[in-house]
Amino acid sequence: MDEMFVDNALTQNYALGASGASEASVYSLGLSYTGQEGIVGGKGLSNYQRYSFKINSEHNFYKDIIKIGQHLTYTDIKNNGISVGNQYNNTLRGAFSASPFLKMYDEDGNFFDNSKSTWNNAEANPYASMVYNSQNKNNTQRILGDIYMVIEPS
Repeated sequence: MDEMFVDNALTQNYALGASGASEASVYSLGLSYTGQEGIVGGKGLSNYQRYSFKINSEHNFYKDIIKIGQHLTYTDIKNNGISVGNQYNNTLRGAFSASPFLKMYDEDGNFFDNSKSTWNNAEANPYASMVYNSQNKNNTQRILGDIYMVIEPS
């Protein structure tokens, strides 16, 4: 259980923004980062990272008759997690039902291969099963944007 769960998993959020204006224009931009370590499996097996960049602007032309603006957001997300399974077959159930006598590692520091054991050799190492069989990795990049024009004749 000590290998499966992490105490004090770290969560981080950082944001930096700037904005400004002139008589004819308004703009804002921002950078942000969010990071979360997983509780199950630790940061090596379960984590989330998101980087975002945003820029918005609006410009007035011809005595404020025409406004042209844009919004643009780029996001990069890296998500690494443990697969859920179902109520009968999942990573956590395997950990809770594992024998307390099952060794985690062999003499060489590798995961203990219980299939070669003479005692209860049908039971798998739940942490090794999670490491090798239960990973969900997703990398997503997104760009969202629009351009608009507003005409208001006086």
